Amino acid sequence: GMLGPGTQLPCYYELKRRCSLIGFEGPLAHGFCSAASAGASILFCNPADVVRTRLYNQPPGKARYRHAGDAVAKILATEGPL
Repeated sequence: GMLGPGTQLPCYYELKRRCSLIGFEGPLAHGFCSAASAGASILFCNPADVVRTRLYNQPPGKARYRHAGDAVAKILATEGPL
């Protein structure tokens, strides 16, 4: 989907730009920016993946969640934000 690349690419670009401003360049800077942007992408994608997986894996006829908003509310209520 768009959520992963839609967060990782702009994050990488901005981190790389800021590193260049302070003179931090080269392979180490590239590795740092890549790893940090991947982490940011995971932070944005994981909640959506959890909700989607819970919705898709409900047993037929015994739905625990009615829709994505209901799933988010119930997951937060029973498991908390982290």
